Amino acid sequence: MTILYGYRINLRRGKMLPAKNHFLGKSLHLVLSFLLLSFFAKTAIAQTPYLVKNINTQPNPVSSGPRNFVQVGSTTFFTARTLAEGVELWKSDGTLGGATLVKDIFPGPDDSSPSELVNIGGTLFFMASNGTNGQELWKSDGTTAGTVMAKDINPGTGNSSPRELVNVDGTLFFQANDGTNGTELWKSDGTTSGTVLVKDIRPGLGASSPWEMVNVGGTLFFRALNGTNGQELWKSDGTTTGTVLVKDINLGSANSSPGSLVNVAGTLFFQADDGINGRELWKSDGTSSGTVFVKDINPGTGGTGGSPPGSFLNMGGILFFSAFDETNGLELWKSDGTPSGTVLVKDINPGSGGSGPGELVSVGGTLFFSASDGINGGELWTSDGTASGTVLVKDIYPGTETSFPQELVDVEGTLFFNANDGANGEELWKSDGTTAGTVLVKDINPGTMGSGPIGLVNVGETLFFTAYDDANGLELWKSDGTAVGTLLVNNIGIDEGGSFPTEFVNTGSTLFFMANDGTNGHELWKSNGTPSGTVLVKDIFPGLAGNFLAEIENVSGTLFITASDGVNGQELWKSDGTPSGTVLVKDIVPGAGSGIPRLLTEVGGTLFFQANDGTNGHELWKSDGTAAGTVMVKNIFPGFGNGAPQELVDLGGVLFFRASNGTNGWELWKSDGTTTGTVLVKDIFPGFASSNPTELLDVNGTLFFTATNSVGIKQELWKSDGTASGTLLVKDINPGYAKSDPKDLVNINGTLFFTADDGTNGREIWKSDGTTTGTVMVKDINLGTDGSNPEELINVDGTLFFTASGGISGRELWKSDGTTAGTVMVKDINPGLGTSSPRGLVDINGILFFTASDGINGEEVWKSDGTSSGTVKLPDIAPGSFSSNAHELTQVGNTLFFSANDGLTGRELWAFSLPKYQVLNDFDGDDDSDVLAVHSSGVLVSVRLENSVFQDFGFLLQADPAAGWTVNATGDFNNDKNSDLLLYNTTTGEYRTVLLDGNSVLSDTVVFTIDPVIGVEPRGVGDFDGDGEDEIIIYHPPSGFIGLVYLASGTFSSFEEATTIDIANNWTLKNTGHFNSDNKTDLLITNTVTGESAVIEMDGSTATPPTSIFTFDPSSGWTVIDTGDFNGDKKSDVLILHTSGALGVLVMDGLTFQSFYVPGGLSPGWELVNVGHYNSDKKADFLIHDTNTGDLLTAVQDGATVTTYTPVLNLGVGSGWSYHGGKP
Repeated sequence: MTILYGYRINLRRGKMLPAKNHFLGKSLHLVLSFLLLSFFAKTAIAQTPYLVKNINTQPNPVSSGPRNFVQVGSTTFFTARTLAEGVELWKSDGTLGGATLVKDIFPGPDDSSPSELVNIGGTLFFMASNGTNGQELWKSDGTTAGTVMAKDINPGTGNSSPRELVNVDGTLFFQANDGTNGTELWKSDGTTSGTVLVKDIRPGLGASSPWEMVNVGGTLFFRALNGTNGQELWKSDGTTTGTVLVKDINLGSANSSPGSLVNVAGTLFFQADDGINGRELWKSDGTSSGTVFVKDINPGTGGTGGSPPGSFLNMGGILFFSAFDETNGLELWKSDGTPSGTVLVKDINPGSGGSGPGELVSVGGTLFFSASDGINGGELWTSDGTASGTVLVKDIYPGTETSFPQELVDVEGTLFFNANDGANGEELWKSDGTTAGTVLVKDINPGTMGSGPIGLVNVGETLFFTAYDDANGLELWKSDGTAVGTLLVNNIGIDEGGSFPTEFVNTGSTLFFMANDGTNGHELWKSNGTPSGTVLVKDIFPGLAGNFLAEIENVSGTLFITASDGVNGQELWKSDGTPSGTVLVKDIVPGAGSGIPRLLTEVGGTLFFQANDGTNGHELWKSDGTAAGTVMVKNIFPGFGNGAPQELVDLGGVLFFRASNGTNGWELWKSDGTTTGTVLVKDIFPGFASSNPTELLDVNGTLFFTATNSVGIKQELWKSDGTASGTLLVKDINPGYAKSDPKDLVNINGTLFFTADDGTNGREIWKSDGTTTGTVMVKDINLGTDGSNPEELINVDGTLFFTASGGISGRELWKSDGTTAGTVMVKDINPGLGTSSPRGLVDINGILFFTASDGINGEEVWKSDGTSSGTVKLPDIAPGSFSSNAHELTQVGNTLFFSANDGLTGRELWAFSLPKYQVLNDFDGDDDSDVLAVHSSGVLVSVRLENSVFQDFGFLLQADPAAGWTVNATGDFNNDKNSDLLLYNTTTGEYRTVLLDGNSVLSDTVVFTIDPVIGVEPRGVGDFDGDGEDEIIIYHPPSGFIGLVYLASGTFSSFEEATTIDIANNWTLKNTGHFNSDNKTDLLITNTVTGESAVIEMDGSTATPPTSIFTFDPSSGWTVIDTGDFNGDKKSDVLILHTSGALGVLVMDGLTFQSFYVPGGLSPGWELVNVGHYNSDKKADFLIHDTNTGDLLTAVQDGATVTTYTPVLNLGVGSGWSYHGGKP
């Protein structure tokens, strides 16, 4: 027995009560069940995701997504996906319709996911999983029978994960993990016995992780880590003794990390960091003395230099590559292996800005690549190795816009590539090196969307690639360079329906989104979660072609969209959700031209965006929703130049963004919406060069972002208070010219969390308080330089959730409280080295929802409360291993909307009814409790409060007490977050639901009747199945029988027997609560003799045996009176009352007692009306009626004591008014 706060209280910790204690005698149980069931039809109740509406019943193309093309003889092997077989190995003979499945390696719809395809002497080798042996080495001769596993390197279900497959003069080399030696160097001749470990470079379980493998004159060169010398250059002749360290370039345990290894006429070229000159160009002849530094392109000492050469290409024995120096920026270079012969080819973008050359390819001895000269955007260039011979081939997307040439490939002397000319989207192009000879091959997918050709490869003098068109999806194509010769090879995918909902936006009570019903094309839709309420808002662009709604933004209840009606081009529209209210705001470029509004962002009720009026380029605009109020804020880059504001973010009502004025490069700007108030904050990288601020984030009034400055500190963490002097580097995390590249910035209670790479630990989780010393790595999750590469950082009620790869596990769900010890994996959803790849993380009422794959059920929707046991999969939308691939998880009220594919209807709109945040008497759905006033005449009035401040009255109805009607409880019977009423007639036994929308009565229905003679009485309501709609609790005190009546929008659905408590041993039903994390109502029972309290955990109508949670000494004066979440952990605690008037809170963690405190007490004449929520801290408070004065007071408590008593109402003394707390 203990004394707490002066009160005698005896608490005994919980125990599991014997199951026999809660069962009735068999005969009485059967009689009562028969009587009650005679009133009800019994059906099963289940909480599951549901298809809101099958919007598109028309067949749609399903993309097979061919990729990984490899030619073996006259056969082209590749991977593709079908609904029946998943991602498997296919082959094509190049003829139309000649593509066939080689083998369904992982039978059924599961993916074997072949990858790392390579041709070794006419045999295809690759990595795949058959579902039994894990990811292992396979080979194929193109037949089903000849497609077999070469060796189960990591026996059983373990993954050896063979990668980096490379052909060295007919021998296959690769890296693999046999489960004993870690990831090491292996080789194979295609037989089981001939597939062997070459050398355990890092002995034991440690991994040397051979990488960057390349064949140079029959010798394998690669990068590896032996545990002593760091990541250095190695070579192998295929024997253990012949596998040796070439040179310890960065002496000791430091890493030189050789990269971009390439064979140039028998000499190995690569980039490395010797710890002195930074990452520069090196070469090697395979000896230590012959492994030398070629040239210090970007001079520096002490690790502050480095040009990071990249995009290596051997052309005629000369190495071409991109490199950075302080004078010219990132430009095109070449090298013959000597310092004097390592020279800048041309400063394409004069000055330090850099042209960023990439996609280097040789076509008939001519170099082609993509670059930007600062005038024409990223376009196609060519070079013969001289400055004068390095020229723009064609400005494909005229002006400053970028055509993004990519996927450059040589097919018999003709260059093929993917580019966007601004009119046709990304399509297939070819070039002979002249302007006139650089042309669009074919507009495969007509319109501005483009076909997006990828995987371009030369197969037997024919170009093969993957492209998308609206009729077939993403499929296999080929081309001979002519429009008529550019043809679909195979439509491997199978047609299925699907409206493909995207761009979900919550406007408070309605979901808006874009979808294609197969008739009107992509248009604006809305939904309230029902089939009838899911409708097309307006066919803006009439006809099947439909619209392409690029962006949707909610600004104070008005929906702004970018759309085209076929007459005015892509312009700014707005919608109130009705056809007539969906209108063009302003035709920024009159006529068919497009203003192309984008980056729609709300700042203080005003819409800001980027647009181009055809005269001033892409500049900053704003709109109040009227044509006159839609104006350019400022022409930041005067004339035809583009200020092109990006990264728009609201900081205290001021817009911050990145822009260029043509003089200062891309720098940090801000705007108050006026021309004069739109100014450069600071020229971080002075002059024409750009600091490129990105990842802009408001952290409690301070702007954090990443930027590059003039002293060579690349992409590090900065902060700004909106002034030049207050715009400062926070910390140079990866010192010198290297960059830490902070990403995924998120605010957790005023602390910035982000990911960064410090050059030592790889990319990991960091945090910052805005000071240099306070910017620290939280935890090195994956030890070593590889990093855990955290992604999807999100704040969920003050806890950081993210995904990461932990080294001993794949990519899984993690959380952090900001400490090393508190940064832990939440759950290994796909155990072992498997990866569940959580994505789409979203906070829904303090619970994390996301999608993941457990390796069995495919990618489905999951939720997590931050514990392993509380991280669970929602019911499987696409049963079995097929993935529903849910996207766009968006909360609207108590509904979670998302798009998903169940394998039957295609990708459609789905929803899940969310558990309600339990707030009694919440008549306006704002998560604050209101007041239910009851007059003796039966008049019921709602009194709306907001943060304990009276707002207004609302008459509800009159429940005639003379006719036997009483208020039993309030609850939510239609999942709209607004409290409804349960009335009970003590004379007739009628149960009546009154559905409310604020003060408006939506329906008033007698749901069922039970003859009072039976002795059954209503005991309030609870959401026992967690579907957002409360059930009615009926209780038979003489027997202890408890049943649940399930409702559907306030009308009877079914009856379920729940449990029977042991009244013979003095147990009685006391209250309800939510004691665990499943968001389903549980039952609290008490023993009137022993003082013991127990919880019956419920899952729908399925009850667990009661668990004792505490016991009071009956003589202590304490009585259990209610439950509530008093500490804000979303689990119920227990409220007790002392005979002296003191209130006590027993703080629970599930079924475990934690602590006790006395928040306050009831003075003489005070009545406790309700345990509710009367401020925004989500901790339960009290509503008290002073019968002496008539005052109604809220008593707000903070988890320790009542902090504030606030009078909110006085309806007088003796006036006939009383107050109902929402429970019986």
